[in-house]
Amino acid sequence: LINSGHGSGINLALTDRNVEIKIATSYISRKQAVINLENELVDYDFNQIKSMANEKWEELLSKVKVECYSDDQMRTFYSCLARVFLYPAKSYEIDEEGRPVHYCPHNGEIAEGISYTNNGFWDTFRTVYPLLSIIAPEKYAEILEGFINVYKDCGWLPKWPVMGEFGLMPGTYIDAVIADAAVKDIISEELLEIALEGMIKHANIKPEDERYGRRGVLEYNRYGYVPNDFHESVNHSLDSYYGDFCIAQVAKKLGKMDIYEEYISRSGNYKLLFDKSSGFMRGKNRLGEMKEIFSPFNWGGEYTE
Repeated sequence: LINSGHGSGINLALTDRNVEIKIATSYISRKQAVINLENELVDYDFNQIKSMANEKWEELLSKVKVECYSDDQMRTFYSCLARVFLYPAKSYEIDEEGRPVHYCPHNGEIAEGISYTNNGFWDTFRTVYPLLSIIAPEKYAEILEGFINVYKDCGWLPKWPVMGEFGLMPGTYIDAVIADAAVKDIISEELLEIALEGMIKHANIKPEDERYGRRGVLEYNRYGYVPNDFHESVNHSLDSYYGDFCIAQVAKKLGKMDIYEEYISRSGNYKLLFDKSSGFMRGKNRLGEMKEIFSPFNWGGEYTE
């Protein structure tokens, strides 16, 4: 059965209530989908595949054992842990020569190497990855290699990959993930060199495609903060300070002390936005002035959420 093109589909009329169907997909080609089917499914029936999946989940979920006061707590914990292992998701395939290959949504090409997708660093940098560094460091290393391959493919490190780049939320929090892996010796020096190159790029260059890089990066480098004529300027500034701190840690790990000194100094500019009278970080305009009226209860504006 061959049916292709946008909006296409196949209707199968079944003659039995109990039917076993094996389906394989590919981002790359119909040929690769057949290879995926042969590699992953063709030698196993439904019950075998179900048993294999149960064994894999048991292996993953058994990495952490907890004592709970109730079954509800237990279910909540392991439901959350299962989600940790669901995303980011693999988006690479094994070709007929046994090599990992992936589809590049940035240019439509097929490239060698692994790839991962479906991740928003804004939400995951301080939760998922520090946990993976403890319970699954090998998987952490592979995921990060996949994200660095995005830089090789399109010239920018990812922010919110969903196959293509979604570009949602402020900051370039992959900086924190790379720095975390660096100081814990989870990433190779070769990959770390490439990662640092990408980190320094988005800390200094304004991208043509706003889904990538930092917002207000040129102004940040000029004033030491993102001016408040940028929406969510306080967050963009604070996220950039933290990103610079992470760049400094990676540079230090690689013995590049000149880069370390430059970016650790930049990261200290958070002091420019601290308002002693209110006790809050507040936005400034291009003249270095804060708004006269301030309420810590206002939603949005200079802040994200």
